[in-house]
Amino acid sequence: MIKGFRKITREPEEKDIFPPKNIGKNKEQPSLSTVDNDKIKLEKEIRDSVSNNIKINGVFIGIGSNMDNRVQYCAESIRRIQDDGRTKFLAVSSLYVTSPVSPVPQEDFVNCALELGWNGSPKGLLSFLNGIEHDMGRVRLVAKGPRVIDLDILLFGDLVFSTPALTIPHPQLLKRKFALLPCLEINPSLVHPLYKKPLSSFLKEIDKTQKISPYLPAVQVNRLITQYSNRRRIDGKPL
Repeated sequence: MIKGFRKITREPEEKDIFPPKNIGKNKEQPSLSTVDNDKIKLEKEIRDSVSNNIKINGVFIGIGSNMDNRVQYCAESIRRIQDDGRTKFLAVSSLYVTSPVSPVPQEDFVNCALELGWNGSPKGLLSFLNGIEHDMGRVRLVAKGPRVIDLDILLFGDLVFSTPALTIPHPQLLKRKFALLPCLEINPSLVHPLYKKPLSSFLKEIDKTQKISPYLPAVQVNRLITQYSNRRRIDGKPL
């Protein structure tokens, strides 16, 4: 016999293999049905917060273009956003010239941020912004390549949510100087909803190779938007 092992003198019974059902059971633990119900309730609350119409301020949109007349495309996208009845214009940042964060060779971007009030769901906002991109001629052929216009939901109030189609706050917000700085220009006291830390505290962690420089002050951007709002479009394209 192998040392350390005792000889089995009988066949194992069911009680030796399957312990009694009440062993280790805490009487105060919630039942499986309670846990399932709580999970279903939580999932419904999260789903509703993203799918249902809500009226909220503090929605930040990142705007960028690096093709043709970059300033013109940014201003036109803002005009189109303003024209929708579900939006309430709150503030716009200055325009910045920024280096592309991409392995694909391309021109520098012009970027800014827009703060909105939105009467609708986050998914509805995403669909709305994607529609503007499409109508302005964006074609997604090369990942991280040049683009006529790029519209991203950076923040949606205090909402924290993640699905394959939509993540809020934007997953790259804390890694992109061209996204952080315009938001902080509008509201220097912004706090990240997930990490509960000031957005400004993340600036020092961003790659130093990212370049950003002021291009057009917010006051002039507002004037430009007003001009575009007072002009007509030809064939659905920006003038």
